[in-house]
Amino acid sequence: MLFNLSLILAPFTPFLSEEVYQKVTGSNFKSKKSVHLEKFPEVRKDFINKELEEKMGKTREIITLGLSERKKAGIKVRQPIASLKIKNQKLKIKNNEGLLNLIKDELNVKEVIFDSKINGKVELDTKITPELKKEGMLREVLHQIQAMRREAKLKPKDKIKIIFDSSSEEIVNLVKENKEFIQKATLAREISQIKKPPYLTEKEVEIDEKKLWLAFKR
Repeated sequence: MLFNLSLILAPFTPFLSEEVYQKVTGSNFKSKKSVHLEKFPEVRKDFINKELEEKMGKTREIITLGLSERKKAGIKVRQPIASLKIKNQKLKIKNNEGLLNLIKDELNVKEVIFDSKINGKVELDTKITPELKKEGMLREVLHQIQAMRREAKLKPKDKIKIIFDSSSEEIVNLVKENKEFIQKATLAREISQIKKPPYLTEKEVEIDEKKLWLAFKR
């Protein structure tokens, strides 16, 4: 497996693939002196699943159409929406739970519905309920915290203390109500409004056009 992987990766990561190749082949007399002297792996035709490829193609098409509709409506992908309707009732993906879940994940929709009465190929429910709005704001908070972790070059194992503040009561309540969830998702040992500098990093971000100040401590 690693042997074939080194051959496939050779055009893109020449040095890494060479290292993997040398370690895998060792002193094997049948191997070449370099991965770049080997022939590219041949396709296993018995592994090709035409039906799955067709289903996946249709799935990608639906996702592309759905993303286009989101863009037209001005709704960010991190904002959950209630449903996506698909006009074509005969699609083979209709009863495929795995592919339907992929559509849900990629488009961030709660439900996929097949409805022949809609006008276009797909139709999004663009009504954002208060519950969906809160969920979207929470996702944005998580996104901002994870972005700050990356900017601070923190490793996944690094636990942090998050300090936050906002003039928006809605934002403050959102963080407080979802404190445990945020801690678990962002590897935070504590979340507090008590400001005690110095900080590892700090930043002011926007959540639904409202200001949120965030800071990290070790």
